[in-house]
Amino acid sequence: MTLTEPTAARRPPQDDDAERACLGAMLLAPAAIDDVATLITPADHYQPAHETIHQVIVDMHAAGQPIDAITVANELARRPGDRRGRTQLDIVGGAPYLHTLIAEVPSVANAAHYAGIVLEKAKLRALVTVGTKLASLGYAGDLDDADTYLGDAVEHINDAAVRFSAGSAQLSNDAGGEAFSRLAGSTTGGAFILDAPDAPTSLWGRGDEVLLADGESLLIVGGQGLGKSTLGQQLTLGRCGVAGFHELLGYPITPGNRRTLYLAMDRPQQIARSMRRMVTEEQRPHLDEMLTIWKGPPPFDLAKHTDVLARMCAEYDADTVIVDSLKDAALKLSEDEVGAGWNRARQRAIADGVQVVELHHNRKALSGAKATHPTLDDVYGSTWITGGAGSVLILTGAPGDAIVNLHHVKQPSEPVGPLRLLHDHAVGRTSIFHAVDLLALAGSSIGGITAVDAARALCETENPTDSEREKARRRLEKHVKDGRMHRKDGDTRASIPHRYFRITRTGT
Repeated sequence: MTLTEPTAARRPPQDDDAERACLGAMLLAPAAIDDVATLITPADHYQPAHETIHQVIVDMHAAGQPIDAITVANELARRPGDRRGRTQLDIVGGAPYLHTLIAEVPSVANAAHYAGIVLEKAKLRALVTVGTKLASLGYAGDLDDADTYLGDAVEHINDAAVRFSAGSAQLSNDAGGEAFSRLAGSTTGGAFILDAPDAPTSLWGRGDEVLLADGESLLIVGGQGLGKSTLGQQLTLGRCGVAGFHELLGYPITPGNRRTLYLAMDRPQQIARSMRRMVTEEQRPHLDEMLTIWKGPPPFDLAKHTDVLARMCAEYDADTVIVDSLKDAALKLSEDEVGAGWNRARQRAIADGVQVVELHHNRKALSGAKATHPTLDDVYGSTWITGGAGSVLILTGAPGDAIVNLHHVKQPSEPVGPLRLLHDHAVGRTSIFHAVDLLALAGSSIGGITAVDAARALCETENPTDSEREKARRRLEKHVKDGRMHRKDGDTRASIPHRYFRITRTGT
């Protein structure tokens, strides 16, 4: 459809000076890159050359490479441009143009302000684009296709709204407004202390073995190819109430009351293929109703703009959010300032009634003793990441292993496992390959078992640590308390340990 005058002759909203100032500031002061990148994306520039330069800068910054006119020019020269054999450097105007951008920066300190101008112009262009598309649909359609075209129109509007709604919220949010919005979270001391439950409320677990507790985030950690996303996706479907996912690893999952938001930031197409193996076409209506997927990077660095995660959950009416993965939600996680920012974002969402599940990676491949006894220190990044989590699971093994190990290194209550997990990649399901049954172990021994015996079996080691022995003792005592075991007291002075015997009931 050809637009009539004067609309067709109008120049789309833009500000070339602001775009140039943004790029010049990023080239001149790498510290300005985060300030700009949290507000706009490369596609927000009107000039194609500016979009190309911005993309190269953020790519190099994410890879930890130095940023200046020379390094960026070199990277642009390495990238193919068009069929005529020109490089991207040739297309954007050559190295002199990069130096011109630097020379024309009014003030590096105002980089975020320039980015705000670019963002507002991009919003106006999006409005023009949506309006043009809506007009085209109206002129091109007929009565038989009216519902279809109307649905397409709504989709165009939603796409634009999702792209810019978080940005508008961030730009309009000031410190006073943020503080005031949090006053609703206050309560009296007596209610906070005395009305709290005696034990954590389990959303994934059984009894006092809790993997995900209400109001306490879960961190699933592991290297590439160990199945942390597979676990997270099954937990997602369980929280959505999808049939067949009422439990995971033998532990019940409590479905959420509202939608689940899955932030598919790391290889979304691979995530889609993985989850496709878990469900059927018949479950489409339930998935459409209860699950929302965010594809690709978030609108902002979530550790830097700590209200955005909670705002996204509110936007999609979600009471659960799955962060896949943490490295894509926030940059420079090894820095305490970033770790503290992410913890604040996480706690803001939790304060709004959202259950937070994060997928993350360890510092490096775990082998030897570390693979058998991983700790919180093996989780990559600032200690704020694990410090603010309620539950932490670490997966160990070699990439692609069908059988991996799960270690519950931080617990809301009693620890789960260690467990050996079997990933069935054909159907995308995870099960326990081997779990020690302490009742069966005690029943098979005439002389009963000790806490050391139990720890050896649970941890598959001849020399369990004091911590592992204590965990095993607590599990044995739990069976004594529920009447399934009997304890014969030893003598600690004579180094005679307690022994535990299975109680066999008649008729069982």
